[in-house]
Amino acid sequence: MRQWICVLLVSVLSLSLPAEYTLADEQSVDTAEAIVEDNDDEESIQIAPFIPTKEWQVVDDGQSIPPGLHVRINFETGVKEAKLLDPEYKGEADHVATVDNSGVPVAKATSSDDSKALKSTGDQRRAHHYGNSDRRGIINKKTKPFTQQELMEAVLKQDDKSEEGPVQGITYSAPVRESDDSSLLHLHNFHRHPTDVEVMLELLVLLGDIETSHPEALQALEELEYHVHQVDNARELDGLGGLVVLLRLLNASSDEVRGMAAQVLGSAMQSNPPVQSEVLNYGGLDLLWALVSNDRESEEAVRKRALFAVGSLLRRNPRAQHAFLATHHGIDVLARMFLGTSPQFQLRTVTLVTDLVSEEQEKVTQGVSPPSSWTSDWCGHVSSLIYWESVVGIERGLQAMVKLEPVCDFAVHHNWLRILKDRFEGNGEEDEFVGDILKNCEQLLEAIKWTGEEVGKQREDL
Repeated sequence: MRQWICVLLVSVLSLSLPAEYTLADEQSVDTAEAIVEDNDDEESIQIAPFIPTKEWQVVDDGQSIPPGLHVRINFETGVKEAKLLDPEYKGEADHVATVDNSGVPVAKATSSDDSKALKSTGDQRRAHHYGNSDRRGIINKKTKPFTQQELMEAVLKQDDKSEEGPVQGITYSAPVRESDDSSLLHLHNFHRHPTDVEVMLELLVLLGDIETSHPEALQALEELEYHVHQVDNARELDGLGGLVVLLRLLNASSDEVRGMAAQVLGSAMQSNPPVQSEVLNYGGLDLLWALVSNDRESEEAVRKRALFAVGSLLRRNPRAQHAFLATHHGIDVLARMFLGTSPQFQLRTVTLVTDLVSEEQEKVTQGVSPPSSWTSDWCGHVSSLIYWESVVGIERGLQAMVKLEPVCDFAVHHNWLRILKDRFEGNGEEDEFVGDILKNCEQLLEAIKWTGEEVGKQREDL
């Protein structure tokens, strides 16, 4: 009976299925149903919250843990573990406060809040424990905060010696303090760099020491010259006793030291009227002029540097110029020395004389005539430079001739001036140097032409 019932059921089922239904279709249907069931399981499964205990427990990936736990990484297994804090750390929570990004304290969560937080989602737990912020900060409420002054005093009072002592094989070069002064001024002086005035004072002390060697003196003078190029530093020289030291070195036995001392004085006096006046009051013009005009043989470098210092003292200094012209007859002495000196010294001499003539011409406009000695030898000296092969000599000579043209007769150089003009025309007139040469040639040629016409007119009148 039972066999007949089974046969009947199979027959009914086979009649109800479509003809194309196969065993493969049955398997696909079973697989689809399994996938749907798996998806339903994934949607329904949630990661269980971490329930902390006094024992270490493994924290699964993606599992959130409440704040205030003891967390570690087990290096043997490589997993993260967590547990409740030990009893000795219970008091720590009383001295900390939870704050948000703006520093505003966030109220602590109660035990009921903690239980609710464990049941909430990860975002809700973070919002609950961290306030309205994505991060949590901790403020130490037990220890009073330090002010900036207190921190500075603490740094000053710390001991330089290491508590653990030096490590073998390592050399320490800790600074040695003369005293245990912990003032802020001591720390400032300990770390700051020396000022220019302090460096200059050290150099002057070295130069004033009779036991200073020749190379040391030269090195100190070179470094001192670097500093006195600053106008303010140069004005500090007299207060440091530097001018007296440098003037004494003008009488040193070494030509190099004498020349370098003159160089430093010249650099200090350049466009610096207060220093010019102080050097003149100390008799510096007499000492410097002696190096330029003395009869004994001196190195060319000493003379050139001394002449540089004399020029720095004379320029824009009427009192020094008067002493130079009236007492030392400087223009006449330089004129007599001119032919026996090197071309470099002659260029420096012509430059100085040209500058002095320019300043004297300003006095002429005020009714003051230049010295008659300027019209004696210097007309021939300055015009000789335009016959040099050096372009620099030609330029300096033309410049001086333009300045001396009112008191000198340069008609004899008319043809050569035309040759120079033709030589430099079309040879880079846009260059400032060549442009000055052409301009001075044209000005001199025009002045000579005008003078010749006036002379011819006067002869006709006679």
